Order: sequence, then C-alpha cells, then structure tokens
Amino acid sequence: MRLDGLYADEWEGLLADSKKERIVRLLSEHNVPFDLAGMKIFSAYGVESETALLDWQGRKFVFVPGRKSVMLGWDSGIDSMKEGTRREIGDGFEEVDGLNDYINKHTSPIRTVDIPPMIVECELNEVGLVPVGYVDRGKGEHQVEEDYLEQVEDYLYEFNTEHVMTEYSETCRFQRSEDDPMVYHIYAFDYTTREDLLAELQRDGFTLLTEDQWEYLCGAGQRTLFPFGGRFDEEVRYAHLSETGENVLEQPNGLGVTIAYDPYKYEIVDSECLVKGGDGGSALCGGEPFIYMMLPLATYWRDAMAIELAEDEDLATGYYFYRRAFVVK
Repeated sequence: MRLDGLYADEWEGLLADSKKERIVRLLSEHNVPFDLAGMKIFSAYGVESETALLDWQGRKFVFVPGRKSVMLGWDSGIDSMKEGTRREIGDGFEEVDGLNDYINKHTSPIRTVDIPPMIVECELNEVGLVPVGYVDRGKGEHQVEEDYLEQVEDYLYEFNTEHVMTEYSETCRFQRSEDDPMVYHIYAFDYTTREDLLAELQRDGFTLLTEDQWEYLCGAGQRTLFPFGGRFDEEVRYAHLSETGENVLEQPNGLGVTIAYDPYKYEIVDSECLVKGGDGGSALCGGEPFIYMMLPLATYWRDAMAIELAEDEDLATGYYFYRRAFVVK
C-alpha cells in the first residue's frame, strides 16, 4: 500500500485534517474493522504527538507513525540520569561501575532499526481472561455468551457489590463498570498457551509487538534509560514503590500508549527475549535497592530470569499480558 505520510518525518508536518485523511485511506485498504474515533494530542515526559485514536470491539488503539534509523538498546549504565540522581543511586553502592556493568548486561544491545507504521492497542490485556458479558445487579439482568454461561451463572448474583472487583479463583472475575456502579463486566478464565495466543491474534488480523517495536513505543523516541527521563521524583509514585498517590506510569505516554508501568506484569513480545516491561515482581519481593526495583521498567531492560515459555504451556493469569498491534506493510 502507499506509505506516504505514514512516517514521522512527514506525519509530524501534516495538519490534523490531512492526518485524518491518511488514516481513513489506510483503514479502507485493510480488512481490520477499526472505527476512527478522532484525533488526539498526547504529551508526556517532553514528547508530544497528535495522532488518530481508533476503536476495535471496544478497545482503544492509536496510530503510531513509522520512523527510519531509530537507535535502540543501551550500554551507558546510569550515565543518562541527572547528576543528583546518579549521586543518590551511587551512595548505596561501593562501586558504581559494578551497577553500570549489571545494567549494561541486562539491557538489549545497541542497534539501529526501522520502525514501521503501526496501529497499537493503548492498554494491556490479561492473558487467559476473556470478556463474556455483563450483569446489572440493580435491575437483576445479565447477558453472557452462551459458551461461558455455565461457568459464571452461579456467581452472577452472589458477589458483594460494595467491591469494585470480585474474583472467583480460576473461574471468573466481576469488574465494576465506570459508567454505572451496579453494572459489572464479566470475565471468564480460559487458559491459553503462547502458541494459541499468537494464532488467535493472527485470526483477527493482529500480531504481537517485536522487541524493537516495544522499545520504541516505551521510550517514545527518547534516548534515556527510563521512559520518564533522567531523575526520580520523590513526590510521585512509581508502580508499587510507594503506598500513596497515583502511579504516574499508568498514564499514556507521548505516543498514546500505557506501557512498562507495573513490574509484576510481563508483556509478551514476538522476539527471542519473550517478555518486556517487568520481572514478575522478583526485585520487589526480594527487597532489592530502589534502583534494582525500578530497572524492570526501563525501556531497554531484558529479564534474564524469565522462564522460556513453552509453546504448549498454559500462561499464568495475573502475570502475562499482551497488546494487539497491526503493522502497516
């Protein structure tokens, strides 16, 4: 298909109406039935972009323009951090060089790649959790997919509506709707393997991100170890590293995606490294120094302890997540 206007060097110079025209043309040439919701400006950590917001079966997606000759990977330890932050980190170590070596050993190698234009899901999906309907506890009504009704029907009117979320182990989950406190979305547990997940995505016209694509989205084009820049702000909460405040990492980044915000959540990618964006909570549970607990959320981090995902092994719910991507070719 025609790719003119779909790479960042051209896209960024277009007016909003021209960008919208490019997206409408793009959607007309492919079979994935996205609905164009409009144009939106995203801004975070010094990166700002105006792009298309799309919808597919109730899930939000953004268009990410391609970019040529992108440098990815890391070999600079904590050198990109601000001087004060480097000093604070270094105070906890006898030799900062050892920390730098550790970081460089556990981040992806320096490389230059081309990133294609993509339509990418804004938020993660939990592997093995399938949306199957809703229950309105106020009206005493429910709608559930027939194949899953037997699995959830005993719990439809049993759970306590004072709770935002109720989960019945290995069976189903009820999540309160943002629009009506008496309406709950119903999710059924339906365990899956990595191979089955990839096959399901491909049937719908999607794929998983590659490591290159993931790192570009996470860093939003910035050459820093962490996507939020070179310093830690004591007044904000990063993931589970503080008991109060909002997790700032859960906000969309400058490209419009929520990414690398919870070290417990592995995001599955279609590359040899298998996962990005976390360590399953290992550093947090082990009581490691602050910098070690933050590193799994670094843009270029590779989890050396990640167990190889066997093609026929069920993926554990609550730890493995995925993001749909449509790569424009």
